[in-house]
Amino acid sequence: MPNLTAEQTKKIEMQIHGAIKDTQLRAELTDHVCCAVEQGLREGLHFEKALIGAMNDLDPCGVAAIEQELLFLLTLQIPIIMKKLLYGCGFIAATGIASGLLFRQFLWPGSAVLMFVGCTALFAAMLTLIYQLFKFPGIMPMQSRIRLIAGAMSGLLIASGTIFKIQSFPTANIQVGLGMAVLIVVFIPLFFWELYQRELHNSH
Repeated sequence: MPNLTAEQTKKIEMQIHGAIKDTQLRAELTDHVCCAVEQGLREGLHFEKALIGAMNDLDPCGVAAIEQELLFLLTLQIPIIMKKLLYGCGFIAATGIASGLLFRQFLWPGSAVLMFVGCTALFAAMLTLIYQLFKFPGIMPMQSRIRLIAGAMSGLLIASGTIFKIQSFPTANIQVGLGMAVLIVVFIPLFFWELYQRELHNSH
């Protein structure tokens, strides 16, 4: 029964280790590929051809895609509570801010309280989003990540600035101004650029 030589094993390890960052995943994939290559050798294949076949069987897009898929699955499964917190806070923020603006427009009592609750929820939602973006950095392309980070930072500044304004604390206008500047200069251009690129991709 053919066994891999030390040089062949080293070559497999170099291919896996060069593409995968997670130590445990590296070891599991290396073991799997070694077994697959040995099976190919038993069937009479040359080492190079058996290695190419084993790597393609793992993922035609390359082994790095496996780690990306794993990160995506972890992101879906692990932070379920965080996702609920994000969407729950987002709902409270949208409802509170919209209701506060409505109450303020018609001079009804309670507008400041509604705005305070809405902005606090917005602040919590943006903190949760930023945590997820830094916890799982490889889940999306860099451009999308920058856009979401810019949007979250903008939301944080606008929310905190509004809270400061309600409480008559200093620097409120500075925070709101910086938040709006980030929104206008970074988030909105990247958002519409991605929409444009997506439309171009879908039209081909």
